[in-house]
Amino acid sequence: MMPLVSAKSVRYPTISAATNAPITAISILRLFPLLDMHPPRVRQEANPSCASRFHHLPAIRRWRLQAASTRRAAVRDALTAADFHGLEHVADDIADHYAAYREANMYLYPDAIDVIDHFRGRGIKLCLVTNGAAEVQYAKIDRFGLRHRFDHIQVEEEAGFGKPDGRAYVDTLAALQIAPEDAMMIGDDLVWDVLAPKRLGMKGIWCNRLRAPLPPEAGVTPDLEITTLSQLPKSI
Repeated sequence: MMPLVSAKSVRYPTISAATNAPITAISILRLFPLLDMHPPRVRQEANPSCASRFHHLPAIRRWRLQAASTRRAAVRDALTAADFHGLEHVADDIADHYAAYREANMYLYPDAIDVIDHFRGRGIKLCLVTNGAAEVQYAKIDRFGLRHRFDHIQVEEEAGFGKPDGRAYVDTLAALQIAPEDAMMIGDDLVWDVLAPKRLGMKGIWCNRLRAPLPPEAGVTPDLEITTLSQLPKSI
């Protein structure tokens, strides 16, 4: 039977832009009223401050695994660049306020549980592959009652590698005892959830909830494109 390797069922508040560090920093700054007197200047500095920290893969991985400290450092840099000196404690408050807002407003896509349970009922093996720190990811997994719904859960910090590293997919297939050609990856990231698994012989399903056009430079065509998870049962 074909297993489904799920990448993401959780929705973050629109303001978070979890995979876009510069937008994340701007969002942090918008949440803190102390800076209302000079918000444009600080926001202008947020982009280069974050961009300098996320220009190569090790830095991006550090952001995922050490999000709290990296987020705080990025905001401190933005404040300093905007001539707000000696406000390190304020920077930490901004970053922490954002993190709390993000977590408080996180919710599960309304169709996620029904679709997961549908495939479990069909006897299909399910695996959840997620990047990030184990404590953070398992808190979300347990908050939404997902742990018992998957045959295997692989978290980047525990595994020692994450998407789009090929080992993340190979180890997942090994845990399920499934060949690549018998598996499919479902997610919203064209590189992590479609391109990388397809290179290994898996099928890649793009969950394109925003109905974005396929970028010409994507270099990959999804085996299936859906806009909601509820479309899956009739498509597979």
